Parts: sequence; C-alpha cells; structure tokens
Amino acid sequence: MKILAVIISYFPDKTLLEKNIASFAEYVDKILIWENSPKEKAADYRLEDKYGKLVFWGTGENAGISKALNKVWRYAKESGYEYILTMDQDSVWHGFKNFISKIENSSYKDKALFGPCVNDRRILQDFEPTWALITSGMLVPVPVLNALGGYDERFFVDAVDVELICNAKSHGYEAFFVGGCYLEQNFGKMQISHALGRNFKIYNYSPARLYNIYRNHIIVFKRYPDALPLKRMFIKVWIRRRIVRILLGEKQKLHKLSAIIRGIFSGLFY
Repeated sequence: MKILAVIISYFPDKTLLEKNIASFAEYVDKILIWENSPKEKAADYRLEDKYGKLVFWGTGENAGISKALNKVWRYAKESGYEYILTMDQDSVWHGFKNFISKIENSSYKDKALFGPCVNDRRILQDFEPTWALITSGMLVPVPVLNALGGYDERFFVDAVDVELICNAKSHGYEAFFVGGCYLEQNFGKMQISHALGRNFKIYNYSPARLYNIYRNHIIVFKRYPDALPLKRMFIKVWIRRRIVRILLGEKQKLHKLSAIIRGIFSGLFY
C-alpha cells in the first residue's frame, strides 16, 4: 500500500502534533503538513523531520480543508499513491498497524472509505458499515476519490467528511469502521459543566462555527435525501443534545442560538 498522509494544521500544539505523527509515521510513505496558519507565522510551528517523510505545504493563508485536500488529491494522482490518509492536527492513533493490515488483506481495500472509531475503544468486527467517519483518520483510496470528483470546495471546514461519505454511498461505495484500533480526537474546546445535578461535556464552538456546522449539514441532507442515518444522528446530537448543553453550560447563549437558527435557514434556502 502506497499511502500519502496529510495533516491540516492551523496554529498547532507542536507537542501534540509530534505525538500525532509518531502514531502512524512508520506505516506511510510521505507526510504532508498543510499549513493553514498565515505564512508569517507558519514557520514557527514546523517540526524537525525525524522520519525523512515530512513536507510542508500551504498557500500562505487559511485555505480551509476541502480545497487543501483537493490539492493533495491531485498530487497523489500524479505521484502514483494508492491511498490518502487525512488527519487533523490534534488526533492520535492507537493501533494504526492493525488498521492498515486489515484493509490491505480485505476485499474492500480499493472500494470503500475506512476509518477508526473515535474516542471509543469498543471491540468491533473487522469491518463495520457506518455513515459516521470523520475526516481525521479516514483512509481514502485514490481511485474512489477520482470517481467522486474529489472534495466539495463549497464547504470550508464543516461537513466536508459528511458530504464525502454521502457522495461515496450515492456512487455505490461503502464506508467502514475498522476494528482493532481507535483515534483520540479533540472536538472544539471541550470542558465539563455541571447543571441539574449532573456533569456533561460542552464543546464551546464559536457562533460562526456553529452557523457553518448547521448550514452545511442541512445542505448535505437536501442534496442526499437517502442519508437517513446521518439525519437521525444530526437531530439526536446537534438538535437535541448540543442545543440543550449550550443553554445549560455555555457562554454567549443568545449569540449561539441565533447563529444556529440562521445556519438552519441558510441551509434550507441555499
């Protein structure tokens, strides 16, 4: 398997980024660090190349995720890579060797999208069908990406992975969680809050980020009406659970609720 890994970085925690790279570097052929930090700051966040595999790319400004990944995809096609491993800067693999080994020996290896469970150590089957892969940790066969036409650049950050999975399934491809591994991943600025006699997690996304999360997901669901599992998951997590937690535990409640409402209407009338 010839694997090109790409990490999208934006003012990264260098210690965590080093841990991220160390968790999979041995098993990939090259690692591109796509720098979305401004060009005058990007060099301050670069790491020593301990593996002889690191390359730093970027446009000098924040290009988001989808545009960056499309540039990496085109490079992968031209350079003969078979797979692209897409990573966030603050993820850490556990069991990446198992992950790759199972895919390499499977009949699905060039016909599906693959990823680990996130923050979850459940024992899974080797390949468990899912709609819930995230960009970080996703292994995408280049031929599949070719058939899909790459990533949708209308989505800057949020729902890039959701759109890709829906697009893949609409073309007859599958998406799988792979057993024997998991990914540690940070979402937002997570804290523990206390209300109504219980502790719960809050993520402290900004109003602007919440606007885009809700807007982009609604656009995807309109485009792919068969994505019922994702719609149900979105209603459960983002409509019922997250809004309640914003009201109970986060600051800027009115600004955030306003952003959510505007995002939903913007998505509906996009």
